[in-house]
Parts: sequence; structure tokens; C-alpha cells
Amino acid sequence: MIHRAILLFTVLLAIGTSAADPFWLNPKDFGAIGDGIADDTGAIRRTIAAATTLTPEQSSPHRQIALPPGIYRITETLLLLPEADNLIIHGSGGIGGAFGSRMSTTLQWDGAEGGILIDCRAHKNLQLRNLTLHGGDKAAALIRLNSADDANAEHPRWVKQYGQRAGTGFHFELVRLLNADTGILLGDDSKYNGDLGTFIGLVFAHLETGVKSRATQNLCFSFIRTDFGYVGTAFDFDGGGFLSTSLVNTHHTDTVFNLRNTGINSGVFVLDMVRPEQNSRNPKVRTVALRASGEINIQMTGFMSTASRVFPPDGDPHTPLFVLGPGANVQVSSSMVCGAIAELTGSDNDVPTFLTFENTRFRCFSNPDTGITVTGNAGYRLRDCQITDDKLEDGKYVITGRRFVADRLQAPPR
Repeated sequence: MIHRAILLFTVLLAIGTSAADPFWLNPKDFGAIGDGIADDTGAIRRTIAAATTLTPEQSSPHRQIALPPGIYRITETLLLLPEADNLIIHGSGGIGGAFGSRMSTTLQWDGAEGGILIDCRAHKNLQLRNLTLHGGDKAAALIRLNSADDANAEHPRWVKQYGQRAGTGFHFELVRLLNADTGILLGDDSKYNGDLGTFIGLVFAHLETGVKSRATQNLCFSFIRTDFGYVGTAFDFDGGGFLSTSLVNTHHTDTVFNLRNTGINSGVFVLDMVRPEQNSRNPKVRTVALRASGEINIQMTGFMSTASRVFPPDGDPHTPLFVLGPGANVQVSSSMVCGAIAELTGSDNDVPTFLTFENTRFRCFSNPDTGITVTGNAGYRLRDCQITDDKLEDGKYVITGRRFVADRLQAPPR
């Protein structure tokens, strides 16, 4: 009986109970309908205000919202300012199906074209769990994590009221981000933006960009067990970047990582267990695993390209997995590479573009002798690598031999 009582208590916490609950607030007690037809914007805003405002009867505000299953139609941006710090929004089953499962919780944008569903301005410690965020095929971003600083020319009151304040401490778990231009937008009109974010079990689908960084100080973000499908670019960092990923799976995604324009306080990426599967959004073109340039250091471990879209006659023998521009320094280790490998372009006005493969297998029409092109001030190195020589013979895949390369260097021109 005790175990059943504990289980029931846990379920009630997960789905919300009533406005009198000492732990959670339920938006349905504030007028939310959740049928996908009614406009639930006002009810959700009232719930957020109640959760984050201290009343005379309280020693502390609730700070926790439980959204029962349903589709909550949002027509105006949900703005989270510092007054709403430490807010927790918990749904029911954010993963599964086009909208999640029948018992899931969805916030769906139905406002203006190019709008933003959730906008965090200088907000700290937001937690989202078990939610689907849906852009209605017209949202510019599903959630924007932004700061207050002197770049916010449109809203100088934010700096005056809160000072220069970064958004930080985000934790998203089992959140599904669908049908918008961008899933998570890090920075937009801010210079310094945020840090210290953990994102676990996220699913991104039908987006131009999964995670987009547009500020110089986007640092200390970790993505664990992340899936991308029908996405233009999974991670697009233009500025900023101190990023760790583990268990990234993509399918029907054009580019997994597009990383550039980092600076003195950024530009270090540790990318672990990345698997681009199948092809890009074009069924005849492979996914590019990494595009990188500039003052940047990248380590990829446990990368596996798979042989999808490699085999003739329908395979793509031309699109390389790695496209590196001037200044990029990339190391790939303990990995498997298939098909066309890399395109390296260097500049005489920068340090060499350089790519290192260590303890890596080249398999399925992947030959470093012919599959790496080098232009200008660039080079590559193979350490302790295995190369499989293969061909098609009467339409069948045939292995003709295997080689071990202890150390091969194609040095940049001096």
C-alpha cells in the first residue's frame, strides 16, 4: 500500500492537480482548455504569473507548473523575464508520434508568421520536461534563450531594470521541437547570452535549424541523446561555442554541425558518438557531418557515418563528410568513415586547415588516397588507421584487401 501511495503521489505531481496543490499549479485551474482550438495564451500566462509571484499567504512562490495532456494553442509569445527565474514546466509525454502520443502535452504556436513561442530574456534556471513544442509551420523559433545587454537596442528598459544579465542554467529533458524555422535559438539581439545548459533526450523534426547560436559568449552547453530528422542543419553556431554532445543521431538532415566565427572565449567543441544516418533531405545526397572554419578546435570521438547513400548505383560518391575552411583544426578518433571523406581549404593568411584521423576505419568506398581533397594551406594526418580496399564486381560488393597505416602526414605547404 505504501508503494502504491508513493506511485500515485508521483503521478499526481507529473500531471498536475489543482491550484491548491502545494507543489504544482495546473493551467486548467486558470482557464486553459487544451483542445487545440481555444486560445490558451492568457491562461498559460496567468499560470506563469501565479507560479512566480509571491503572495502574502506564501513563504515562497510555487515555481512549478504541470500541464496535463492536450494541445494548448498559443497566439502570443510567452515571455519569461528574471521575475520567473527557477521556473519548472512539466508536461506529460513529450516524445512519440507527430504531436507526441495521445497522452502528451503540446504547446502549439498559432500566432503571427515569424513569431517566437517561448522567449527567455535574462532568465535563469528554466526547466522544461515531457513537452512537445510545435511551431505550426510558421514560428521563427520555438524557444529563444537570450540575455539583457547593451546590444538590446530595441528594449533598453531590460538593461536598465536588470543590468547586463545572461540567461543561464537551462535544463530541458524529453522535449520534442517540431515544425518551425529554428528549434532552440541561443542569442539573437544579444552579445553575451548564456551558458550552463543541459539538454537530454531532445527530438528535433521538420526544422531549418535545430540549435542556432548567434552570440559571442554561448558557452558550456551539453546535449545528450539527441535526434534530428528532416532538418537543414542540426547545430549551427555562428559565434560562441563551448559545446559537448553525446549520442547524436540524424536522419534526413543536410548538415549535422556547422561551426564558425568563434573567438577568444569560445570555439572548443567535443562531439562524441555522432551518427548521420540515411541521407540529407534530398534522397540523392548524403549528409555532411561537419562544416567548420575559423579559430576553432573540434574533437570527434566515436563518429560513425554508416554506409547509407554510399552504394552505387543510387549512392552519392561526391559529397564529403567533412568540409573544413581556413583555420579549422579537427581530430576524429575511434571512428568509422564511409564514402567521400573530406574537403580541406586553407588560406595563406591563417594557420593551416588541418584534419587528423586516429584509430579510424575507412570502409565502403572510402579511400584516403582519393577521398580527401586539399586546396591551399591545408593538410591531414592518419594515425593507426585501417583502410578497406573494395569494389563492385557484377553488382556485388567485394573486399579486395585491408591495410594498416601507422602514421601518414600530408603536411601543409610551407
